[in-house]
Amino acid sequence: MDILTTLRAKGQDLFPEDLEFFEVELAAGEYDEVYIHNCRKEIETIRLAHKQKSLESRKKKTAENEDNPKKSVLVELDKLTPQGVASPADLMTDTERIIQEIRQIRKIQETHIEGFRDYVKNQPLLTEDFIDANFTFFENAEMDVIITEKQLSEQFIEKYLSALNLKTVAKHQRYSEQFFMKHFSKLDAGIVLANSKNAWHKKENRSKELDVFLRLKGVDA
Repeated sequence: MDILTTLRAKGQDLFPEDLEFFEVELAAGEYDEVYIHNCRKEIETIRLAHKQKSLESRKKKTAENEDNPKKSVLVELDKLTPQGVASPADLMTDTERIIQEIRQIRKIQETHIEGFRDYVKNQPLLTEDFIDANFTFFENAEMDVIITEKQLSEQFIEKYLSALNLKTVAKHQRYSEQFFMKHFSKLDAGIVLANSKNAWHKKENRSKELDVFLRLKGVDA
């Protein structure tokens, strides 16, 4: 499947579900890193265009309402500016607000990653569901921070396995022995067994099943 050509030729005609399908295909398929990177950039561009179109549609609808004296918009008093108009920030969704805040962090290049790390630690709305829904928005270095600072489910890791830094996953994420055995060829066994967060990385905490598996793989650790 030539995802990149489809994105470039029919991007504006694609639905959110189509973009999600392509993301899963990129994560599961055998595509090189450059191709995956280019596809993600196209997907992000398409999503931004969709959001801009939606925003313009809302603005147009708001303008039409203002022209109609029979209709009014009620806004909570604590969300009014001194001029009596709701500020743009109050009209944003949580997703739009988080994306805007991360873009602001990116503008300061010299402190980008540390600033993002602090943000990940202190923003409770930056959940796995949010990261999943906006995966292509995050830069590779930002995903490394997320993997380091947040515990992600095995389902999430497996979905994006080909797109994640697997050495970072091996060292900083907690996962089951079964998950490790299933993805043994991709996860660095040296890191997993010597320096991971899994209790079973220590030999005395391993199951017999994992011991036998490692012996069959020729691993003595």
